Amino acid sequence: RAAIRGTLTDDGAVLVGGESVAGEDLGAAVLALLEETPETPVVVTADARAEAGALIQLADRLVEAGVTEFSVLGSPRGNAVGESVNPGASGDE
Repeated sequence: RAAIRGTLTDDGAVLVGGESVAGEDLGAAVLALLEETPETPVVVTADARAEAGALIQLADRLVEAGVTEFSVLGSPRGNAVGESVNPGASGDE
């Protein structure tokens, strides 16, 4: 089953299901989707270049809205979420 995905981009923008939302509206947007499908998992993805504090604020907004069960996914430093990672690359190119 597909997850409800909140995304924090490298420049601090917040997306829910690919749609841009104001950070303060994140919780309400996720709750609206959970009302439609309450058993859907919530996953927060963060670009490796995003500020750690912005990710914490995003998580706080979810909890304040009543979304207390969610997973956080990240990516290795220097890779955006969704980019493929080549574990054999040295990174020295």
